[in-house]
Amino acid sequence: MSKRKTITFSIVIAIVCFVLYSRPERVLRDERSFAVVTRIDAGSGRSITILLDDTPFEIPGWLYEINVGDQIVVPTTHLSGACRSESTSDYKLLASKDGALVGLVCKERPHILLVVHDFSSGETWPRSLMDDHINDTIERGRSLRDRLQIDHPEPRLILSHDARQSDYWD
Repeated sequence: MSKRKTITFSIVIAIVCFVLYSRPERVLRDERSFAVVTRIDAGSGRSITILLDDTPFEIPGWLYEINVGDQIVVPTTHLSGACRSESTSDYKLLASKDGALVGLVCKERPHILLVVHDFSSGETWPRSLMDDHINDTIERGRSLRDRLQIDHPEPRLILSHDARQSDYWD
């Protein structure tokens, strides 16, 4: 092979490798494919995975799931008020002193809770169990928020469900 063909072949291989390496990780949930935006480490093998439903011709939907090791303990759930970023550094994890209760916020809006989960009891918000009434879900979220607020007194935390438009711009 000539030197020119070798260089051209090497460049093509490098481009193919770069494209394959830079593609987002994808996961399959209930026969739907989602791009993995980021995984936020919650300690002790636990994490919150942020997913993007990038179905063509649809409005992108942000979702989350909570994992302990390889097990999904909170299935794929709609995420309201997501950071809409592909950087782990745009999210901040709040944890209780014992690490059992965690909350997820965007660094640009550190007072608005996107997710709250108690690994000890399995209680979570905003996930609604199928037989839960919406008011029960909101009350559970507020209760979890209040418990997390004890270890994080500043700023005053609010659930994304309770946030007003002005809370996103202050």
